[in-house]
Amino acid sequence: MKKGLGRGFGSLIPTNLIDETFDPTAQQDVKVSHLRDIAIDQVVPDPDQPRRFFDENALNELTESVREHGVVQPIVVTPKGDKYLIVAGERRWRAANRANLTEVPCIVRSMSDQNRLEVSLIENLQRHDLNALETATAYQKLRDQFNMTLEEIGKRLGGKSISAVSNTLRLLKLPKSVQQALFEGRLNEG
Repeated sequence: MKKGLGRGFGSLIPTNLIDETFDPTAQQDVKVSHLRDIAIDQVVPDPDQPRRFFDENALNELTESVREHGVVQPIVVTPKGDKYLIVAGERRWRAANRANLTEVPCIVRSMSDQNRLEVSLIENLQRHDLNALETATAYQKLRDQFNMTLEEIGKRLGGKSISAVSNTLRLLKLPKSVQQALFEGRLNEG
């Protein structure tokens, strides 16, 4: 059985520095973070993850990097039953799986379902990795599951205007064929 590469992330950066990066007072429903290596089979993807498409070539490149250097940046997880749900870093987790690692470095944070979805969405939006349809679906989830207004969604996601959030949500009303073209990148939201 192949072990994780290297000595683990904790040997590079002291855990207390990681804990300070995630201010537990910033959100009332977020508890203290802990950095640790977790068995890869104890970590599972979040079914509410906004991203639905993972570029195969980019994932193959990341897998090779993980084989060579290990997982350099820990993934963020939250406890869920006897497993850990991925909040941020599903691509890194997939690459670690493909590289046959047995452990993956994780920042463990307890958080509410709403905060988990917000963090996952923000993490993807900051990298501009979500397509417009994935973004619209995530906005709809925030609105429907957590009764957030368009204004609240915009504020929580970096100051987007109500009209920007509303226009993105309108994409979900397009015919399925147009939505599919957006999803596949044959059209853009412009």
